[in-house]
Amino acid sequence: MREGKQAILLMMTLMMILAALAPASSQQQAPHRVITVSEYGLVYVYDVLPKVGDSMKISFPKDLVKNLVNYVCLEDQDPKLEVGDEVFSITVEPEAGEQVHLLTIFKDVVSWNPVAQVFQLQIPLHPRVSDLGRTSFSVEVRLPKDAQLAEVSPGSLNQSSAGTLSGKLSNIDLSHGDFQYLSVSFSSDVLKLIDIRSASLSIVLPDRTMSLTLRILQLGGTSTSELTLRLPENLTLIEVRDPLGKLSSSYEPGRLKVRFRQPLSGGQLTSFTVVLKASEGSQLISSGSGVSRIGLLLPMNSTAWVYEVEVILKDAEVRSWSPEPIQLRREYPEKTVLVYRFDHVDPISVNDLRLTLEYEPLFTPVKLLPYLVLASIAITIASITAVYRVKAKPIVKKPGEALVDEGQLLTLSYQSLAELITSRRIYDRGAARRSLLEARSEVRRRVERIRKLGEEIKRDSPKLRKEVDGLVRSAESFEDAVDGLWDLVYPYLSKSMTRKRLDKVLERGYGELKKAYGRLAESLEALREQLS
Repeated sequence: MREGKQAILLMMTLMMILAALAPASSQQQAPHRVITVSEYGLVYVYDVLPKVGDSMKISFPKDLVKNLVNYVCLEDQDPKLEVGDEVFSITVEPEAGEQVHLLTIFKDVVSWNPVAQVFQLQIPLHPRVSDLGRTSFSVEVRLPKDAQLAEVSPGSLNQSSAGTLSGKLSNIDLSHGDFQYLSVSFSSDVLKLIDIRSASLSIVLPDRTMSLTLRILQLGGTSTSELTLRLPENLTLIEVRDPLGKLSSSYEPGRLKVRFRQPLSGGQLTSFTVVLKASEGSQLISSGSGVSRIGLLLPMNSTAWVYEVEVILKDAEVRSWSPEPIQLRREYPEKTVLVYRFDHVDPISVNDLRLTLEYEPLFTPVKLLPYLVLASIAITIASITAVYRVKAKPIVKKPGEALVDEGQLLTLSYQSLAELITSRRIYDRGAARRSLLEARSEVRRRVERIRKLGEEIKRDSPKLRKEVDGLVRSAESFEDAVDGLWDLVYPYLSKSMTRKRLDKVLERGYGELKKAYGRLAESLEALREQLS
């Protein structure tokens, strides 16, 4: 499971050492950090440190734990994350060698200033390392090649090449000293802050065709008219499309450029689908002797909050699978569908996520017979009977009634969250993350609907202004309570909080949620009385 992580880190290590300005021999002896800003906003922090003892704690400021995406160490297959009062630490137990190589990935540490039209990066220049003491520490910062610097702190960092800053911290106490921070403001047309809100991968076996749908959000940067996706070898492109039809694209092995129908600006969402076929030599889908092993496709250097996979197995009966699907269904004729759902897939974890299916082919010589029988029955019925349907007149509710309905639907979100907590399913990280995200999304939609209906009612029925304003305020308060519950639980979902600590914060969050629900119910009842 960990070979993928080690391969990625080893490759990045070699690339960074070869590209470093200083001779490789001196780089291998001196502790240093390389900070790399990727094209879609993830920040890779690569630390090379001398081995000190059998166990080392490599620490970062605690406020960065919410930005932590993933981490991996070349010398330790299972590093441990610990969160303290002031720092969070990654504890490694190096198996061999004289150095420790640690790669950590962060998101949302690069921000966009739309007024000044510049990006801002703030991150520590160095880690805090147990028992390392005072030493010199080299730093290299890699921005996009076209980066134009506006402001750099500390001033000791110098631009050594296009998009690259370097410098050295002399006689710094890495064991007990305060963190020193890097702060850089720069402009770039290459960098786009893009988040994958959801990914959906559908794979058909034994055809080996796949379609990947990405729903992306641009968080900052200049408008985006095209994206470059990196794909594994031995894939054939069939088409690229969005909900309106086919998109323009250009493809060469390993790289696909997708051109949007219109430029994507900050705060805008879009989705598109890439349809591919994997050849027999593809590492993404390997099959043989009734067993298929399937890897996930993450063609952007970003993170996917939700990643759904649907495997459609034709003319075969599945015997076993790993991991367990969240849904297994059989569709006519001779088709089995397995559905998986993963949370928070990133460039490291995607290499560990592989599906294994064992199946047995089915032989059905008369596959078309059921369709012919159904078709003949349909034609016979159509030739004998004509059915006329009278379109029902839609029932249009008054705005006041619609507002009450929206408020009532909002209370259902409370019931689902209360059930999540009281049933203790909240300790199941996968189920809790999915339920909380769905509840937040549903509550936001309902509250926005309540705001719009409220404005309409106040315009047409001024006498209801007091009750409507009360319902809107209580709905917004309920939305704040749901967001607050998410903020409290998220550290547990990201494995940076213990279950014992979760119990303490959960009591407070659940209490605030119940209070907000009580105010919502009272406001809803007051509006009902006025309408009646």
